[in-house]
Order: sequence, then C-alpha cells, then structure tokens
Amino acid sequence: FVEELPGPTLRREASAALRQALAEHNAAEKAWPDMTDCDRLDAAFAALEAEGVIARQNFTCCGSCGAIEIWDEIEEAIGEGRPAEGYAFFHMQDTEAAVEGEALYLNYGACAAGEAAALDIGRRIAAQLDAHDLAVDWDGSWSMRIQVVLDWKKRRTLRMLEA
Repeated sequence: FVEELPGPTLRREASAALRQALAEHNAAEKAWPDMTDCDRLDAAFAALEAEGVIARQNFTCCGSCGAIEIWDEIEEAIGEGRPAEGYAFFHMQDTEAAVEGEALYLNYGACAAGEAAALDIGRRIAAQLDAHDLAVDWDGSWSMRIQVVLDWKKRRTLRMLEA
C-alpha cells in the first residue's frame, strides 16, 4: 500500500490518520478520571528516582537490551551526582502488552552485588507502587518480575504540558 502512493499523497494520508487518532485519543481522555493508573505509575517512578532507584518507562526494545542499557543510565546518574542504588524498568514489549490490557511487568536489580541487595530494591519498588495505589503482584523472589495490574490510560505529553 505505502509503495503505491506518491510521497505527497502518502504524507497527506498519514497526516489525516494522525489527526484522527489524536482527536480520538483527546476525546477518550475527557472521560478518564483525574488520576489514572499511568499517572500513578509516573508518580511512583518519580519517587523511586528521588530515592536512588533509576526508573525508566518504555525503556529499550526488550528485557535483554534493557538489562544492558540500564547500566548506562546508572553511570550517567552517578556522573551527575545523583544517587543510584538500583533500577526498575519496563521495556517496549511490556508497554505494548499493557496497552492491550495485560499486566505490566517490571525488571529490577541493585547496583550492589547479590540477591539480598536486589530483593531490597524489589521491595522498595513494590512499596512505592503500593503507596501510589497500584496493584502489585510479586512473590518477593528474585526470579520473578514485579507485576503491576493497571488500566493503561496514558495521557499525551503535549496535553499534559497544555494543562
């Protein structure tokens, strides 16, 4: 289909489709509660950052890439003088699943070596999520990612800036 359209036509069609999608999203947002689960998740991640847990959303394509690239984020934080005791992130595949109505899964770990340090970070993450009224399902083991049950309603960034 795309190959069949000349450039100007494709740009017009894409622009119209984008305008329609944004209009639909804006209309849907008007029916949302003042505080969505995604707003709570944003607040929980900000609180984690403030306490030295590097927290990233929609970070990298997959868990394997995230587990490598999070260390660049940690090194950057340390280089800027910010505390970095551990990390939490979910990747793009997790985001896609959450948008489709599935639970969100968080990877986590500690800067210090060992299971005890990682589990301490996991408990801190679970506590922040709970403090922000998000439903957490985690058995407390290092082998299990932290599951967050939420209703994915993510506000558009420009809309938030306009408010």
